[in-house]
Amino acid sequence: MISTGMPIKNERVFNRLSDTISFEIIVESDKGNSFEYTIQVNKNEQIIVEKLIKNQDIIFEFSNNVLYSDLLDDKIQEIYSRESTSTLLSKLKDFIIDIYNEFISTINNISIVTDLFLNSDVKWFNITFSNKHKELIQNNKELAIQILKQVDPTIKDIEFEECISDDSDTLSYNVKIIRLDEHKRTVRFLLAFESKGINRIVFLLTNLLEVHIGKSILVDELDAFISTKSLILLFNEIINSSKNKRGQLIVTSHNLELFDLSLFAPQQIYIVSKNHSLFTIVNSLVDFQLRTNKKRLALDFLQGSFEVI
Repeated sequence: MISTGMPIKNERVFNRLSDTISFEIIVESDKGNSFEYTIQVNKNEQIIVEKLIKNQDIIFEFSNNVLYSDLLDDKIQEIYSRESTSTLLSKLKDFIIDIYNEFISTINNISIVTDLFLNSDVKWFNITFSNKHKELIQNNKELAIQILKQVDPTIKDIEFEECISDDSDTLSYNVKIIRLDEHKRTVRFLLAFESKGINRIVFLLTNLLEVHIGKSILVDELDAFISTKSLILLFNEIINSSKNKRGQLIVTSHNLELFDLSLFAPQQIYIVSKNHSLFTIVNSLVDFQLRTNKKRLALDFLQGSFEVI
């Protein structure tokens, strides 16, 4: 909605007991400015509420068919004080162009990683890389190998091989995994013949590298096909390291071994549940009264201690 200026059109995303749906995002730009953007739409694709705040300044706020702004003159506020199926962010951008560009640039630093489109039962599926992603990996080769080693310590290197698909003239690159045999000789393995865990981490490799250049990456079920030990190494050595200055990795997981305060601060752990009205409830771990024995968190979770009514 931020990029297109149009509200969502799929009614299936609405709760069955609600005629509206709301979204909110809070981000910090490279300049250190905080942006808060809120939008609420109904099933008729009309925008009911929309708000953009920069630091403490209300850039604009729309509610009850009235537009208010700390920056815009009264005439503009009057003109846009009406319901619409297009976002005010898109309509007002020319009046707040510097603010808009800074906000959009910050939003563009966020990537949502959808799952790999392949049947997990199909073993010989190959992943290819564009030239842009190949260069990203090659320019950060040491870190890329370090990431791969968290999943398989026998990996020594990777190399790329040009390929052109049968149905396209676009140049892409196959990946080969390099290991050493018992005689220290180089052995190359096609990625298609590697395990699901290796394939998944290679699929996510460019995204994980982008964390280190300041991007925020969202990954659903990061732990799919990746062992608990590898996940912990990945977080400790790559994400929570001093080398990662601004990047952020947000993941969902069903792995209770990660529900550990020796790995994460309470502010880093969120619990998602549904109440009796089937509303999705998201709570930070700091919202709960934690017991002194923090090693029991996973057991407490299984016993229902973190359920929200």
